[in-house]
Amino acid sequence: MGDDWDEVICSAPSQSSAGGSWNNNNNQTGIKPPAGRGRGAAALASQMNSVKISSDDEWGAGVKAVKPVPSSNGWDAPAPKAGNSSDWGAPASTAPASSGGWNAPESTSQFKNDFDDQPRGGGWGSTGASGLKSTGGGRPCHKCGEEGHMARECPKGGGGGGGGSRACHKCGEEGHFSRECPQAGGGGGSGPRTCHKCGEEGHFSRECPQGGGGGGGGGGSRACHKCGEEGHFSRECPQGGGGGGSGPRTCHKCGEEGHMSRDCPQGGGGGDGKCFKCHEAGHTSKDCPNPFSELTEDGKPREQYIPEAVTCDEKELFKGIVCGERFNNFDKVVLQVTGKDVPQYITSFEEAGLRPLLLQNIKNSGYIKPTPVQKASIAVILAKRDLIACAVTGSGKTAAYLVPVMNILLEQGVAGASHGMLQKPEVVIVAPTRELAIQIHREACKFSYNSVLKSVIIYGGTVVNHQRTNLQAGCNILVATAGRLKDFLDRGIFDFTAVRFLILDEADRMLDMGFGPDIEKMVNHPTMPPKGIRRVCMFSATFPDEVQALAATYMEDYIFVTTGIVGGTNPDVEQLFFQCSKRDKRAKLMEVLQDLGDAKTIVFVDSKKTADFVAAFLCNNNLQSTSIHGDRLQSQREQALRDFKNGVRNILVATNVAARGLDIAGVNYVVNYDLPTDIEEYVHRVGRTGRVGNIGKSISFFDDEKDGPNVGKFVSLLTKSNADVPPFMQAMVSGVSGMGYDFSAPSSQGGFASRDVRRFGDKPGMAAALPTEAEESWD
Repeated sequence: MGDDWDEVICSAPSQSSAGGSWNNNNNQTGIKPPAGRGRGAAALASQMNSVKISSDDEWGAGVKAVKPVPSSNGWDAPAPKAGNSSDWGAPASTAPASSGGWNAPESTSQFKNDFDDQPRGGGWGSTGASGLKSTGGGRPCHKCGEEGHMARECPKGGGGGGGGSRACHKCGEEGHFSRECPQAGGGGGSGPRTCHKCGEEGHFSRECPQGGGGGGGGGGSRACHKCGEEGHFSRECPQGGGGGGSGPRTCHKCGEEGHMSRDCPQGGGGGDGKCFKCHEAGHTSKDCPNPFSELTEDGKPREQYIPEAVTCDEKELFKGIVCGERFNNFDKVVLQVTGKDVPQYITSFEEAGLRPLLLQNIKNSGYIKPTPVQKASIAVILAKRDLIACAVTGSGKTAAYLVPVMNILLEQGVAGASHGMLQKPEVVIVAPTRELAIQIHREACKFSYNSVLKSVIIYGGTVVNHQRTNLQAGCNILVATAGRLKDFLDRGIFDFTAVRFLILDEADRMLDMGFGPDIEKMVNHPTMPPKGIRRVCMFSATFPDEVQALAATYMEDYIFVTTGIVGGTNPDVEQLFFQCSKRDKRAKLMEVLQDLGDAKTIVFVDSKKTADFVAAFLCNNNLQSTSIHGDRLQSQREQALRDFKNGVRNILVATNVAARGLDIAGVNYVVNYDLPTDIEEYVHRVGRTGRVGNIGKSISFFDDEKDGPNVGKFVSLLTKSNADVPPFMQAMVSGVSGMGYDFSAPSSQGGFASRDVRRFGDKPGMAAALPTEAEESWD
């Protein structure tokens, strides 16, 4: 307990085994016993003068058992051992006996005139500095009047206050307490007393074999509170009947008769009757055969981590990347919108008819004018149409869906979220990585600032109960990773009944790389509103044809928006390639980073093991680096990002867990220590720099043996993005048809160049590149 003395002791410096008084210890450390009455040992400790400390010199663990003694302080306790006059188990030399209740020299008292700090209960000693009146000599037992024991230990049923004998409250006889009385007699010796339920003598009401009624001393039969029949208690009633004999009563969970809510085979109210601990059916939580494990299903340590809440400070909340010198180049980017009855795009936020509160938050965020993807997406969502949007990295896709969705909720008068065991959010946003989900949640809090809308985030690697409490406190906009979303949905903590918008950020990855089946389960959930009622919006920098075909099955007559070079890299990022073998990469990395100095740099690698190895290698060479990947604890991942954002570390070594969506101010360089086999991941990696009109640079190490088979894809991408193609790459693809590679053809991933398949009539490709390494577990 936080108010017990063992925890107070733990916070104090060590003390030798010789013992010492609390007065002396506290005079040295400034620690005072808490005012007020403690509980258990704490109450006793608050009266003591000295404590015996064990030889290990650790406070708390070494405290000996407290043994009270008779004294003038009013505490009635067993006599101390012979030869020890210190009263509480400390050596006799610690404090001489006194007439005060603390048995310590008056001059050493830490309390002095501080009346509020004086312990409550027990007697105080001589008035001394405290000004309290002394209780005088010893105090007898409240029951028998004798000294040497406390009233609760008295072997007699004696009277209180040192007076004469006191009889049992029930039968009037001495020698036992009323709670031990063998008769149900009346209080104060008033004779026998009947059972409160049946009116008969010889047993207590709790032992009554009948469900009889009647208050004290009888009063006739009493029926079961549920069914109105006699012969059993309400808790044993075979019917779910109403109270007072009002007839049958249904189960509180499922509404059916014949069982109580605790025995309900269904998890009524939105659940499915599964165990609260393991979420498996067939047993209750108290009978769960699956004990809590310190390891997750994949063998990782289970961390009890509670993340920090998003700041409420306006200045801190609206920090972000400042628009760069090339922001106006967005005006030259081609905007292409396809579909039926396409809404007219906007040219300014004011033209969109947004609410004043949103306009103010947009202004506070540093937005000057909408980017091309925002011009089209805001108009499409405000028109309540399904949407697929594909735009270059760093072009403001998150704001492109948050702003119009919030505007619709506010215009429709959606009430602020209220507390409830089952939440029904209006908007659900799903992201592939925890870090991206955290970023989206922060943006949602920013744009909804000073409004009734409430954004809540749930993601893996954190304490479930903490996030469940946050969610059940009320939620309008739910931001989640797929694993935790699925978990909370199965638990019945929320459902999709009120969902108006389902948004998939980095949708190509959400529908691919193993997430697809679970997204399908989510969309087809019984509580999910059908097409046309709920709207689906999908955003990404890349959108392969086969993924787009799958997305179309979840949507109704969607609008397809593309900006710039479809599926291409950000034109504000300069792309450099160095031909480098695997064994030469470390030396080349050191050379590059030393040339970059203290610039913020993200180094991408292909595996978690390599990430830790490279980060350690850089630290050993006096470079401030940290790492982030799927095997690190969530607290470590978030701390690594904080250190990188705040400039504590200027180098972040990362796997693809940090490749998508992360918006970190001041990232000047991206280094591909290992090039990905998936060309789309390369696009997302490079997009961590050169955001919102700022200039960036990417540096990639090209290993002929590993990356040679993909050279054609890189040449095609660089050509379409109007970037320089290195001479060694041109030489590798030279010859007839460039080693058989057609620059104008879709890639083996089924059409990398993210175009509207309905418009071109392309069929999705069958082949797909293998992902580098699984990063996110569905927890």
